[in-house]
Amino acid sequence: MNKNLNERFISPPLKEIDTLRTSLNEGEKIVLDFFHRNLCLEWEIYIQPHLNGLRPDFVLLNPSVGIAVFEVKDWNLDIMNYRVIFDDKKKPQLWATSPQGVDFFVKDNPINKVILYKETIANLYCPLIGSLHALRQEHEKSFNYFNIITAGVIVTSATTDKAKSLLELFRQKHGVLDPLEKYHPVSGIELLKSNNIQAVFPSSQLQNSDLMKPDIAKSLKSWLVEPDFAATQRQPLELNKRQKIIATTRTNTGFRRIKGAAGSGKSVALAARAAQLSIEKKRCLSCYL
Repeated sequence: MNKNLNERFISPPLKEIDTLRTSLNEGEKIVLDFFHRNLCLEWEIYIQPHLNGLRPDFVLLNPSVGIAVFEVKDWNLDIMNYRVIFDDKKKPQLWATSPQGVDFFVKDNPINKVILYKETIANLYCPLIGSLHALRQEHEKSFNYFNIITAGVIVTSATTDKAKSLLELFRQKHGVLDPLEKYHPVSGIELLKSNNIQAVFPSSQLQNSDLMKPDIAKSLKSWLVEPDFAATQRQPLELNKRQKIIATTRTNTGFRRIKGAAGSGKSVALAARAAQLSIEKKRCLSCYL
């Protein structure tokens, strides 16, 4: 059955993707397209939402099924040597060697990040999940209400086997292997190319879940939707005719005095002029009284 992809809710809208403050890299664009094409329309897609300073690559929300948070890495494991090294306390650390032969510690560990995202969503943005989890644990010791949130990692320049092998010890550390692996999937490029949404995001195949409550979806969505002020900040400044002249031209002497009432646009014109000079590779020092 054909589906009209224009009916899917995406925040920010696809037409504004190129205006994001942190541009999507090629791998992230591939993943966005993968989710958009393969998820049922009830799944909403949130791109780089702000969560108390955290910026997951993607958060997915289906009010009838659950929540998912995904971290995307474009690591090419054939070009750069990523490996696990144990510190003095026998804890695994992720290290890599650059093409120039420089060893460095990888702070941006995707397993640690998605687990943090999951815990933050459950305990801070959707506290109902945490309270329901505690309530259920009193009666069903093996039940984990946190499984309503999928926390996945996608490596877009490596196979699934290589990605899992590299991140295995970190998954063990957090205890997210069998039987919890389906809630913490690690996927590679071949699954994206084959449109295998079931492997990349197993819970997406559910039609509904008794665990997902309307209040949970409502609570989280209020945080995920991009606020109006943030959307406005991504739009380029609109200059009037006079401001455009100030921003793009130079007087014969090189000096120009700008006067105007408060709120008339003096600062906007000066900022636009500074930006124009920067584009022209010129140094700029602005000062006004």
